[in-house]
This record gives sequence, structure tokens and C-alpha cells, in this order.
Amino acid sequence: IFSALTVILLIFTFTMESKVAAVLTILVWGAFAFGNVPGLQLYVVKQAQQHTPNAVDVASGLNIAAFNIGIALGSITGGLVVEHMELK
Repeated sequence: IFSALTVILLIFTFTMESKVAAVLTILVWGAFAFGNVPGLQLYVVKQAQQHTPNAVDVASGLNIAAFNIGIALGSITGGLVVEHMELK
């Protein structure tokens, strides 16, 4: 998955000049980036059922919380990069 994301972002450097190609590239990137979330959630739930059957809901909630923390940290980092590099 991460290799595919890397390749797609590399491709984006060539497709960003065309609006249609850029949108299509970002759609493919989004499918790869977020298409793995249900599989990861299923993995966490199965592991919780095996190791801590009474805490499956907690494990599921913590997994989604971790995704949200990642989104927040990525947003903060992106904002700082834009601010400090004076990108417009």
C-alpha cells in the first residue's frame, strides 16, 4: 500500500498541470490511502477478540481514535509547512 501511495504521489508531479488528470490521480490516491482502513479495523477487532474478548469495543474505538490523531497531526504539520514556507 505505501509503495503504491509513493508511486501515485510521484505520478501526481506529472499530472498536476492538468485539472482532469490531477483529480483522477488524487481519486486513485484516496482509494489507496483510505481503502485500507476497513481492513485494518477488521484486523484490530479480530486481534482484540483473540486476546481481550471483553474489550473489543475499546480496541475498535482506539483504532479509529489513532486514525483521527494522525489526521490532526498531519493537518497541523501541513499548516505549519504552508505558513513557514509562505506558500500561497
